[in-house]
Amino acid sequence: MLLLERSVYLKSKVLIFGSGWRVEGYLRIMKTLSQTYEVTAVITTNKSKKLLYTEQGFTCVATLEEALAIEEPDFILLCINMKFQAAKVLELLDVGIPILVETPLGTSWQELQAIQNHPQSHRYLQVAEQYRYRPLSQARLTIANQGVIGQPHTAQISVTNNYHAFSLMKSYLGTPGRLRSVSAKSFVSPTRSGFSREKDTMGTEKQSEQRILALAEFENGYGIYDFESNQHRSDTRFSSLAIRGEKGEIRDEFARYITHDGPVEGKLIRIERGINENMEGFGLKGIQFNRQWVYQNPWPNVAFSDDDIATATVLEKMREFCQGGHSFYGVDDAIEDMEFTLLLEQALEDEEKVFTLP
Repeated sequence: MLLLERSVYLKSKVLIFGSGWRVEGYLRIMKTLSQTYEVTAVITTNKSKKLLYTEQGFTCVATLEEALAIEEPDFILLCINMKFQAAKVLELLDVGIPILVETPLGTSWQELQAIQNHPQSHRYLQVAEQYRYRPLSQARLTIANQGVIGQPHTAQISVTNNYHAFSLMKSYLGTPGRLRSVSAKSFVSPTRSGFSREKDTMGTEKQSEQRILALAEFENGYGIYDFESNQHRSDTRFSSLAIRGEKGEIRDEFARYITHDGPVEGKLIRIERGINENMEGFGLKGIQFNRQWVYQNPWPNVAFSDDDIATATVLEKMREFCQGGHSFYGVDDAIEDMEFTLLLEQALEDEEKVFTLP
């Protein structure tokens, strides 16, 4: 079945394979955007999740065969334990339906190579790497692409971990070329407990976290990785990001750069609905820089978090891909992200060496 032969539905029909925490987010987003998405079925053998999703109005089945007997989807969303994901990807590629797979694509060199070599992987497979689609990331990318700081040559990521961080490095550098090598150091530092998917400890517990500092060398730039193991769920640590170019630097929500009139500074300003006297309801309108829109939210009337917006953007891009559009995050991108993670793990085992791609 060719992608271009797929009918263009008013709604995109989605089959979800999996039932974990991440699936709950997808289902909530698609239910909110019910005019755009229809979930044909959820494949799960988890009894409690089956009960939960059935009560929410979704059809749950135990096998792919049962799901396809109900209705053929426009695409399959694969969201299962990372240990089993690569094998399931290879199995689903033979079905001939586009697949949106959660990260990571695989967890070993062998799994990644098997997926890359599959004759249908570049045709049917896209990866749900959402971090670059968060509003602030999109705003920063707009500024960088406008040449405000010149050609970026260094991206320092202290926001998220592993393959997610590497995808941001590549996005902010623009044209980094191939990853050449990774070197790393780590140490343990004291901190306080943060929040998890289940609860917020309010920082009441003393604990230790591993902090990793790594340097990724590309053909055309450098990525600096700085991450403490629970930093993205911490109440005592900032998320921080910096992009440097010849003409300036973007750091978090600020930019310092050179113009024809000399050095200037600017700030990214979030424009929200429902603040103070605004009665439009709650939602993000967008982000401005120097009084110009550098990001406008496609769903300003919906109370989505930034990660919800990013995930909804991934779904929209998958929708376009299935209707004959271009790849937005394909096999090669996802494999390079995981190559960084595997090299980082090797570098941490022997901090005296620099590890390079074969």
